[in-house]
Amino acid sequence: MQKEHEPHLQRNMVQSQVDVTIYVDPAKRTVAPNLLRANKQIFYEARSILYSDNCFVIGRAQLFLNWLQQIGSTNISLLRSLRMFPHAMYAETGETWLGPVDPNYSGVTWCQVLNKLADEATSLESVYVYFNDAGWMHPGAGKDLNFVRALGRMKVSRSMEIRGLFAKHWPQYLEEKLGMPVWDPQDHEQDEWLRKYQRGTEKLIP
Repeated sequence: MQKEHEPHLQRNMVQSQVDVTIYVDPAKRTVAPNLLRANKQIFYEARSILYSDNCFVIGRAQLFLNWLQQIGSTNISLLRSLRMFPHAMYAETGETWLGPVDPNYSGVTWCQVLNKLADEATSLESVYVYFNDAGWMHPGAGKDLNFVRALGRMKVSRSMEIRGLFAKHWPQYLEEKLGMPVWDPQDHEQDEWLRKYQRGTEKLIP
């Protein structure tokens, strides 16, 4: 029985999406739960709600990696839902097609993110990945073997879904690694863009 005056936080049944954007100024950070420190019971209940009941949206690899390092392994283990959008500016070498190296769009940084999640995000239930690729001139995560191998290491209990433009063997590889379907070809029979993109990717075998 709950004691009178005992702090208690009700879980919201509707999952919210949190866009992870980390600023240098702590006052401007998207997720900065300083209020949780006011009471130990509130801290433990709210921490679970914050990290487990929200879906975190990732578009910039280095910013998200910084955030993971800030929240620590215990809180990473509470994460349940992620949506990832490796941008078309992504480049495996770290060079973007805009010119200067930007770790937010670097394949190396994205793989660091995925491998950290694979090692520490042990409660993941659902993961969505949209391969926002720009073709052979500006190859992105959809043609990066290291990216898909790191993605296949993740521990996901309920669902992983991939969308966008990716190499021919990505769905089969991820299904074998995760033990669940990640893409339904029948839903994309008319996807001419994907068919064009996958031509010539037959040799990209993870």
